[in-house]
Amino acid sequence: MIENHDIQYRYYEVSDESLILPVFNDCLLCLDDAETRKITGKPFHASQKCSAICPFDKNDDVLHFHNLFEVGYCISGSGHIEFEKDCIPFSADSITIIPPGCVHKTVRTEGTNATWEYFFVDNTRLLSEIYGEGSHMMKNILSLVHNKPRVISTGEMPLIRAFAIDILNLHRDKPEFYLESSKGLLLALLTGIASLVTPDERDENVRPESYSVIAESLKYVDENYDQKIQIRDMAQVCNLSETHFRRLFAKIMNMSPLEYVNIIRIDAACKRLSRAHENVQYIADSCGFFTIASFNRNFKSLIGCSPLQWKADSTLHDPHWLRNKLAEYQK
Repeated sequence: MIENHDIQYRYYEVSDESLILPVFNDCLLCLDDAETRKITGKPFHASQKCSAICPFDKNDDVLHFHNLFEVGYCISGSGHIEFEKDCIPFSADSITIIPPGCVHKTVRTEGTNATWEYFFVDNTRLLSEIYGEGSHMMKNILSLVHNKPRVISTGEMPLIRAFAIDILNLHRDKPEFYLESSKGLLLALLTGIASLVTPDERDENVRPESYSVIAESLKYVDENYDQKIQIRDMAQVCNLSETHFRRLFAKIMNMSPLEYVNIIRIDAACKRLSRAHENVQYIADSCGFFTIASFNRNFKSLIGCSPLQWKADSTLHDPHWLRNKLAEYQK
């Protein structure tokens, strides 16, 4: 039985101009495995200045789940992907498809290394742009693509493999119109994955419910932190009663739903405070705080100083604050 403290929640962000966060073989993350991971913007390369770095080769992975859809390409090595209720082997040239909220861990064959490249995708944003937010087509494709994790072995499903590798190569080489091209390939990849779901699988809840069940609430907060959010709204997107949702959320995240909402709001406020032309009252309103007193109180509680003090002192600005704050709760 997997204990809650053995599982990390990893929060990823894609940039405003791109739907994809690529992580290449020569990339280094400025994190260590003990921390909840947050990567923003472009992938980290070895030439970047990092305070603590480690290769992203998944040789020492831990059980985790994340907020974005993951596609991995195994360059070399072998082993298995461990899920809550299953283990699926991989080898060089395998493609992995991991839905958001799916608990997993990559375990290499003893005595060998496993080298990977990845990209992370905000599928909801992509499909909303193409089909319209909340449309039937968007919801149908999402439900099928996020149905279950897959490991595609060498020689299987050549079109899906080609789409995944082409997306990685486009973001590595960055030719003209690569963002537009990758969007088309992404849609082809997602519809290809959706077509793999059998009628029996459509009726099964094959994802590890104990952890994936709250993933929709995390996404809901990330997308609606500037609005009034009630706990029953978070429970509703997870198809849970409010009481059961509160209990399950606290067990998985080691914090209450309201604490998570305030953390996301304060992180958004910090980003806005760094822009000199926006005043504190406007920032409070646009980050979901409906009184300046509530904003100041929550900011000081989480950051340790007032918004004005933080805005005036650039030495207080920590680009990894959200990652570190989430990690504090998961110790």
